[in-house]
Amino acid sequence: MVLAISFVVAYITAAVEWFLKHDTYTAISFAVVIPLTLLIPRLLYRLGTVKRPWREYVQRIGLYIVLLNAAGTGYFHTNAPQYQYDRLLHFAAVFWCVPLVIMFAMVISGRLPKTRTAILYACIVLFVGIFLWEGWQYFSDHVFRSRSFYDARQAINRDFIEDVVFGILGIFASIPYIRRRMPTYRSYLRA
Repeated sequence: MVLAISFVVAYITAAVEWFLKHDTYTAISFAVVIPLTLLIPRLLYRLGTVKRPWREYVQRIGLYIVLLNAAGTGYFHTNAPQYQYDRLLHFAAVFWCVPLVIMFAMVISGRLPKTRTAILYACIVLFVGIFLWEGWQYFSDHVFRSRSFYDARQAINRDFIEDVVFGILGIFASIPYIRRRMPTYRSYLRA
């Protein structure tokens, strides 16, 4: 059910972007890239290293991230820039990506490392990922004219720095959450 809701939100957002805003780049992202990404947990689940609650947890996180992005794309970025939604989006999306990185590493390796190792690994992956993502946005805006830097009231360089800072804050905010969830994560592994 969670996966179906994620798909519906993604496809509605794609339709709005395509038919009402004529934004091909964002429409393709929501119609193709996001749904394919949402299927990854189902494919990884078939490796047999984790129990069903793992897949359900990962799909819920996927829904949170889709909803956050759809709200920004559909409304906040263009209609309410005074709320600086992009900051919340980068903070919250990266916050939820930390457990995702740990979940993917766990299912691929078939084990869950110690808490400190898992958090350190996820933080490094996401720190690098933030810079790669922001670099991709900058590149796609210049090559494909994607307009993925949504804050028209500030320079791209400032937007880049703010996105990175709020992403890093999301990483740090997720650490206490991860520490509390580690026993649950361990229960997801098959014996």
